[in-house]
Amino acid sequence: MTVLSPGQRPGPPADDRGVPTVTELRLSAFRSHRGATFPLGPVTLFAGASGSGKSSVLEVYDALARLGGGAALGEVFRDPAGCVPERTGPDAQGRRGFRIGCTVEGPAGPDGLDLAVQAEPELRVVGERLTCDGQTLLTTALHDPGRSTVQAAWYTAGTAPVTRAPLPGDRLGTALLPLRVAGKTAGQLRVLAAAEQVVLALRSVFACDPQPARMREPVALGDARLRRGCDNLAEVLWRTAPPVREASRAAGRDGAVGVPGAGGGAGRGGARGREGTGAGGPGRSVGHARGAARGR
Repeated sequence: MTVLSPGQRPGPPADDRGVPTVTELRLSAFRSHRGATFPLGPVTLFAGASGSGKSSVLEVYDALARLGGGAALGEVFRDPAGCVPERTGPDAQGRRGFRIGCTVEGPAGPDGLDLAVQAEPELRVVGERLTCDGQTLLTTALHDPGRSTVQAAWYTAGTAPVTRAPLPGDRLGTALLPLRVAGKTAGQLRVLAAAEQVVLALRSVFACDPQPARMREPVALGDARLRRGCDNLAEVLWRTAPPVREASRAAGRDGAVGVPGAGGGAGRGGARGREGTGAGGPGRSVGHARGAARGR
């Protein structure tokens, strides 16, 4: 698989430095990927043959975004056993799992988030690490498999160097820190700044999988929020782009909207990405930090 960011260096756009942005995805052990790192630019193209792992990258991007928004592991990973790296056998306790992560850049500095998930025999977080400029701010670990929690330790820099407390084993601990950290010491404020930056960047992600056949069909007016399959793209454009709206009115389409090219051309790649073709086959494109689209 080939990763391209044409004419752009990884990182947020030059005029957007104050906005927390996901600049790197890590698939340390996920499906067909091992030790894989993918830098993200404002637009990043993944090109390769079918089965080379393009969809897995977008799956991780979407999963981290949903976990950052507070979703439980079971809501995000419907088939956790399928996320385990290929040819990975169980350990002595019959456990198998996967590891993913990302880097976020913003005003608080470069933050790293890494997550280890046990897929079998029970879906749960077994380890998480949040870092900023190389300093570890949060770690979690599974000490007692009989409990539904993990033991967390976050940087305090007060009378005690760290604070220890249990966190739910089915949630992203980083997303819970703003509700658990008091913010009274310099260390706690640093932890809060990093956690809030990561959560904000992840919650700004919208991953979509455009379905061209459905995008070509007329769309009834109603829900103007773009769906993951982009089948209501015509309506979103009608509501947000005056030229499109005027063209639809001129065509006399009351109650339904059809946009020329919604199933091909610019519409084929979704709201933020476009279809791409590399040497190995179809491409997948990521609109940096605010959208991810899979072209077909």
